[in-house]
Amino acid sequence: MVEKRNVTNLHLTSAKQRIVSCVVRNRSYRILLLSTILFALLPFGLELFGNAKNTALILCSHSEFKEFKEKQVIGQVRTVRIKINKSEENKVSPKLILLWTTYFNEIYSKDFYFFQEGRKTFDRYNCQVSNCYATANKSAAHQADAILFHAPDLNSSNIPQRFRNDQIWILYSMEPPRYAVLKWRLISSLFNWTMTYRSDSDVQVKYGEVVRNKNACHASVPARGSIIKNKTNKALWMVSNCRTESKREAYIRELRKHFKVDIYGKCSRKRKCEPSQSEKCYQLLKNYKFYLSFENSICKDYITEKFFNVLQYDIVPVVFGAANYEAIAPPNSYIDATQFPKPEDLAKHLHGVAKNQSWYNSFFEWKGTYSVHLYPWMCDLCQRLHRPKTELKTVPKDLWTWWVRNATCRLWTKTKGFQNIFPPHKKQ
Repeated sequence: MVEKRNVTNLHLTSAKQRIVSCVVRNRSYRILLLSTILFALLPFGLELFGNAKNTALILCSHSEFKEFKEKQVIGQVRTVRIKINKSEENKVSPKLILLWTTYFNEIYSKDFYFFQEGRKTFDRYNCQVSNCYATANKSAAHQADAILFHAPDLNSSNIPQRFRNDQIWILYSMEPPRYAVLKWRLISSLFNWTMTYRSDSDVQVKYGEVVRNKNACHASVPARGSIIKNKTNKALWMVSNCRTESKREAYIRELRKHFKVDIYGKCSRKRKCEPSQSEKCYQLLKNYKFYLSFENSICKDYITEKFFNVLQYDIVPVVFGAANYEAIAPPNSYIDATQFPKPEDLAKHLHGVAKNQSWYNSFFEWKGTYSVHLYPWMCDLCQRLHRPKTELKTVPKDLWTWWVRNATCRLWTKTKGFQNIFPPHKKQ
């Protein structure tokens, strides 16, 4: 018996296209037909995203993004990834966090790295466990589940007696050891948790996170073939702290003898742009090939927003720090100045990259696969506070050793290169 044939008429509206009558025998033919049509229409789709010669289209699945959304943050050029759906754990009893000290003299702050009053901080970022409250009211000291001390604002001689044995005392700092001058012998055994940028803290507060998108779902990724041609200047350094522990200013002083570096900010007499980490200032990057992301301290895990922010732009960051950049950053996305104890050697390397278009462009190949965001640290804190008490621990009795000596902070000098600051045997 002869099979009945299903006839599908495809009506194409273009005046230059004729009506095509296709005979489809089975399901596989229909799939093949649909694929052919999509392929034929691809050039028209490209026009929706710009000139096909200057745009690379990535077709992908959006499935991995369904549980997250991006949220803008006041005063930040990056977004934070937050989960869309909340956990059932929000039915647990609330935890009260008493802010014993101020945050750079502010009681509450909308700054991403501190707390607003009540549940605002935890609800704003849709924490999976968000039943936590922040208060600066010291009359709630006996009821508080945790008491938080911001190290740069902490007066070591004015610390209260412990109100309850089961209270969690937290030492918080996003600054390297030099910027938290404390009487270590008085406070060594006071705290239960540390909350810092360090990866070995009880609660790590990261300045950023790099997310690998297994199925990169960007509608379009600008082609970068001509990026370097539009950059007329060599290197840019935005800086507000002119005398630092790392002696970065001394390193750059030598570097400028061999490579042109334009300085913006409080440490420049001519070029001003404030605040330095603002979108307005970052617009300057489009004219430069390199950005000097030099930290004020070369200490273990210390990597600040100045690095994560510039990854958003088409410029190569040159880093000067002691973080594990290889584990944190996208592959081949930066140049490490600490691998060049002599600034003139770094200058030679930068000249080589700047003159080679394919080499320079290779620093942006990661951008179709990774994205850079703020990290919702407050969610980790609230979740940890809801863990069973049996999981609580106390920080090392010798807090100075952990926070200062184990930070292995270094500085740079012209004669000795990079060297340790804190001798192992000397306690402050």
